[in-house]
Amino acid sequence: MNSPAKSGGRGSLFTLLRRMMVTLGCLGLVGGSSARAEPPAWVNVTHDLGGDATNWAMSTLTLGVAPGTDTVYAHIGRVGLFASKDGGAHWTNLVTPPETSAINGFVGSFLFDPKDPKAFWITCWYGKGLLKTTDAGKTFKQLGTEIQFEGVTVDFTDPERKTMVIGRHEKQGLMISKDGGATWKTIGTNILPDTKFSNSPLLIGPNTILASTSGDPKKRTCGIWRSEDAGETWTKVADYSPARAPMLSSKGIVFWPVRGGLARSSDTGKTWVLLKSPTVGSIIELPDGRLACRGWGRIAISNDNGDSWSEQGPELPVKPPKEYGQGLVYLPGMKAFMICVKSYQKINPDAVWRLNVP
Repeated sequence: MNSPAKSGGRGSLFTLLRRMMVTLGCLGLVGGSSARAEPPAWVNVTHDLGGDATNWAMSTLTLGVAPGTDTVYAHIGRVGLFASKDGGAHWTNLVTPPETSAINGFVGSFLFDPKDPKAFWITCWYGKGLLKTTDAGKTFKQLGTEIQFEGVTVDFTDPERKTMVIGRHEKQGLMISKDGGATWKTIGTNILPDTKFSNSPLLIGPNTILASTSGDPKKRTCGIWRSEDAGETWTKVADYSPARAPMLSSKGIVFWPVRGGLARSSDTGKTWVLLKSPTVGSIIELPDGRLACRGWGRIAISNDNGDSWSEQGPELPVKPPKEYGQGLVYLPGMKAFMICVKSYQKINPDAVWRLNVP
């Protein structure tokens, strides 16, 4: 039989070793359930974005990500197009002369082909209108000769991608092409004459188009309009004032950020309901079907098609008067969100941020 002193000694030694293991675990020096993981935090990944450029137009920074990949594209107005495959740790200038002149305007949006991550379209508010690349941004082809476009939408039910509609930047009316952008026809001018900008269309199939009319709601007729005959005739389907571009989910549901919340349609835009949401930017769909948006203070997630939202993760990295630019993106491989910040500084050292999520 052991003596009380020896038994107590073993107990004291065991207690001491256990405390040491807990301490080492907290320091991350050993594994086990006692180790405390660092909470997720926003990381500045601007790094070498922009290269040696000295005249950034950061008010026009736009982000996009190729579907199913971690390749992020960032366009800096009047500077160029850059890409990163490691979450912003390194940026590569994709475009060299004479291609640089093709996209030296202010890019309003990226539209990626869901079947081909190397193919995407970009619209330029100022510059050569609408351009397309099929080699991941190394070269671009201008589609048509018009300028000042904001939103572009393509009929992805057509394998040849022939039908597309574009919205003009700060102008009334839309344009449609049925031959892949070789020729264009103006549509949408027969929407009520007191409407203003129609800059964010959505094409659902070859002939069904949803269009927004925005502007000062006290002076102009704001709303969502629908056409079933490729823009020949239009019907107003909602009085909401769209604030951002619409999103068509993999379930066929249309989500449109509007003043006062989020508009949702489950019947290709025929009827709409207004949802309460924290969105102050565009809606994106995550690989598992959830929705995400930039809320007032954090990233917001919805598990039920926008009926309810929960803000998750740490607070957004910058505070007013700085504002966020276009493009909340998600990297499926890294399981990370990225956002960009716009400012009126010529060089912005905190332009792009990444948040890795569990």
